[in-house]
Amino acid sequence: HTFAKGSICHVHRIVHDPYEDAFLVCTGDRDQEVAILRTDDEFRTLRPIVHGDQKYRTASLIARPDCILYGTDSPNGENYVMALDHKSGLADKVQRLPGPVLYGCQVGDQIVFATMVEKQHHEVSLWVGDEKGFSKVTHLKARKWNRAVRELIGYPTAILPEGTSSWPNLYFTP
Repeated sequence: HTFAKGSICHVHRIVHDPYEDAFLVCTGDRDQEVAILRTDDEFRTLRPIVHGDQKYRTASLIARPDCILYGTDSPNGENYVMALDHKSGLADKVQRLPGPVLYGCQVGDQIVFATMVEKQHHEVSLWVGDEKGFSKVTHLKARKWNRAVRELIGYPTAILPEGTSSWPNLYFTP
């Protein structure tokens, strides 16, 4: 699929939804570019599920039987775990988060999202839960790097494994 020039900044992620037998595509970054799109015809067409608002800006989608869970990726606003209902297309807030989410995965029946916050220090936290709510399970803090180092190697985060795992443990790369 080729997007029309100027319609998106970039694709954040492409995820398979086994419950709908479709692929989900999330795009960003400015309001008019933000969308969660769906295709079930090998990318010949992409249909917007939701679009046009920072509350749909995500880099991490987890398909569930009744909804799509995602963590918002708003660098300047509030961030949440959101539940996007398959039937109604409505996105509801599940849990407020301290910062943007770049990574998420499923371990057993639990969903994990990793947040990153740049304050006095760089702070990373892992949140575990489901459609009913999430709890913080770990919090990591690192000394703040200068701008040149951040631009060269990026911001501290927790990189989670892709997809779904039945393992009893979660392994991640800080």
